[in-house]
Amino acid sequence: MPSTRGVAATEKESLAGFVVLANSTAVGDSRLTPSFLAHCPSVKDLRDELVRQQVLVASGEDLVLTIDYTFGSPSTAAAVVKGHSSNGRVDWKT
Repeated sequence: MPSTRGVAATEKESLAGFVVLANSTAVGDSRLTPSFLAHCPSVKDLRDELVRQQVLVASGEDLVLTIDYTFGSPSTAAAVVKGHSSNGRVDWKT
């Protein structure tokens, strides 16, 4: 994914799913959009769980992925990174 909203993430597809690579960045909670909070509660819950597990850790106002993490879909991965709903097949560039 090209840099968007001040964060940048890289990915690879595998047989297991859609893998976002360690050291990718994601927007912090202070920059989540209201529509994301209202319409993507399951993705917000996933972000919260990744923070609890220290898969996503704070870095300034944003978050950094500490390990390669496999998501079920490119759209879920993009929404976690960007902090708003997203079409992952459009947002991820190879």
